[in-house]
Amino acid sequence: MQKTEQDSGYQNKHFKSIHLDTYRGIASDIMELNRPVADGFMKTSDMRGDVVIMQKPQDRVWDYDEIGFVRVAKLLKLPRLNFWRNGTGFIQTKKSEGVWYIAINDQELANKVVRAEDNSRKFDERFVDAFKEEVKRGLVTCLKREKLLNGGQYNFAFLVGYHGLISYNLVAGPSILAAAFISGEASLVASALAFSSIANAASNGINLFGAGLTHVEQRLFGDVFKGNTPDFNDPFVKHSLFELIMPPVPIDRLILGLRYLNKHSHELIKTIK
Repeated sequence: MQKTEQDSGYQNKHFKSIHLDTYRGIASDIMELNRPVADGFMKTSDMRGDVVIMQKPQDRVWDYDEIGFVRVAKLLKLPRLNFWRNGTGFIQTKKSEGVWYIAINDQELANKVVRAEDNSRKFDERFVDAFKEEVKRGLVTCLKREKLLNGGQYNFAFLVGYHGLISYNLVAGPSILAAAFISGEASLVASALAFSSIANAASNGINLFGAGLTHVEQRLFGDVFKGNTPDFNDPFVKHSLFELIMPPVPIDRLILGLRYLNKHSHELIKTIK
C-alpha cells in the first residue's frame, strides 16, 4: 500500500508545503515525496502558497473521490483545460485561491519514456526520473511567478516593490556606488550601502504597513478591498526585521530557491521500495 505524506512523521518547518498525495497517475504507487527536501525548498525560497502536484486532466472531469483532495476537485470542475496556464514540456501550472497547482501530462511523459528505448533500466525507473524533471520545471515556473510577479497579484505591494527596486536599487544605488569608487572615498561606499539598506527598509515597511491596513479594513468592511491591496501572504511583504533590508522584490528568495532546486531536485521525490 502506498504511504501517504502524513505517515512519514516529519513535521514541516515552513507554514506552506508541497503535496504529492493528490497525484493518482502512472507510477503513483511507487513514488512518495521526500518531505524534508520539499520543506527545505519551501523554507529556503519562502514560498507563500502550497504546491499541489497532480495528474493533468485528460478528456473528462474528475470528481473529488477520484482525486482525493477536495480543493483540486473544485478546480477541475472548471471548463476543461482552457483554465491552465500554457506550460513547457509536459507540465502546466495554475494558481487558484492561494494554491499553486502543477499538472503533469503523465500519459505523454510515459510515451516519451517508452520511445527512448533505453533497455539499460526498467520503465519505472526511467519514468520516475522524467517525472522528477517535470516537477522541477513546474516548481521553477511557480517560483518565478511568485517572486517576480507577486503570484499574479498586481496590487499595492507589487507597485511599491518595483518602484523601490527601480528607483532606489537600479538607479540611485549604482550611481552613488559609481561615484564612490571613482572618488576612492570609502565613506561614500559605506554611505551608498547604507542608503540602499534604508531605501529597501522604507519600501518594505510601506508594504508591511499596507498589509496591516488591509487586514484592519477587511475586518471592518469585509472583502471590499480584496485583490487591490496586499495581505501578509504576498511575496513582496516581508515577515521579519532582517527581511526589511532585503530587496523589495524578493529576488534573493528567487535565487536561493533556484539554487536549492539545482542541487536537490533529484531528491525531491523518492521511489518506494
